[in-house]
Amino acid sequence: MDDVLPFLLDLNGEELYMLLTLYDHPERPIIPDIRFNLASLADANAEKEFRFDVRGVLDLARLFELPEFVITSERDKAHKTEAVCILLARLSYPNRNYDLMQRFGRSPSALSRLFSHIVLYVYDRYQEIIYFQKRVCAERIQMYCDAVHACGAPMKNVFGFIDGTKIPVCRPSARPGKKENLQKQVYSGHKHVHCMNFQAVVVPDSLAIHCWGRWKGAGMTSQCCVKASWLIIWPTTRMYLMATLSTATRPTDTDVFGVGLQGR
Repeated sequence: MDDVLPFLLDLNGEELYMLLTLYDHPERPIIPDIRFNLASLADANAEKEFRFDVRGVLDLARLFELPEFVITSERDKAHKTEAVCILLARLSYPNRNYDLMQRFGRSPSALSRLFSHIVLYVYDRYQEIIYFQKRVCAERIQMYCDAVHACGAPMKNVFGFIDGTKIPVCRPSARPGKKENLQKQVYSGHKHVHCMNFQAVVVPDSLAIHCWGRWKGAGMTSQCCVKASWLIIWPTTRMYLMATLSTATRPTDTDVFGVGLQGR
């Protein structure tokens, strides 16, 4: 330090400033990259794009208990509100990631990674009630039975309907180390497409109180129902309902209904 001090004293102010800036990099100001701003949307537009108004989206982000910033394993970073909007936008309508580029200002691959991250987070957190919503069923099962009967059904004990959907898949190939013909196993002769089956039970207020999947496309929907363990979980669930509901509101005998390929 004693050797450097005389040298510094010989420098004028400008030279000393230049020397100091070589070793002391000034902090760059933080300029936020605002790609998406939910507050700029009107409630009518938000409901069209996300099926929720602005307050509803904010409530979902709070109830999901997401961190303030969502970071994927590939280091994609988004505010929790934007991440929820990406999830809702993809689920509200069968659109492509490319279609959402202009709205969110992100590449299709980044949108795909953020969407997958939030889907896995939500499923890991709520998979039990996604599989079967016992509380809602216990509270509304008699109302469901009455609604079905009021619409003209002769039965008074049906509260839900077996439903299913087929999601097309591309280039099905055997898993590593497995000798399997997925070309045959996932081909649906009914829809004439390679696909995976997803099973659900839908109730009169449009809720899916039971969801299960995935199952190879070659299986019939009634097979999916058995594989979904509905015929196994329903007796146990019925016992739960009998213990939960009072005698006055306790249904005598309830069941779900399916037609044609779906079975009963």
